[in-house]
Amino acid sequence: MTLTAVNPDAKNARETEINIGGARIASAHARVLSSTDIHARNTFVNPNGLVPQDEAITVGNGGKLVYKFAPASVTRLTLQIV
Repeated sequence: MTLTAVNPDAKNARETEINIGGARIASAHARVLSSTDIHARNTFVNPNGLVPQDEAITVGNGGKLVYKFAPASVTRLTLQIV
């Protein structure tokens, strides 16, 4: 399962608990597009000005997933559910 989320707040991270009704999250992985510079972008001169980063995620007991979305970010969570 893939879940994509946006945190539009430029200064504050958002911690969120993610639950999938009728299923348990077995594992998760994140790919995050974010920068400390709110105006960061890719250009022909600087094609890697904004590059997605992979993050490992630890899933808690019983499939509990608490994730902190970075400020001014777009995050793709890939969830393995059982």
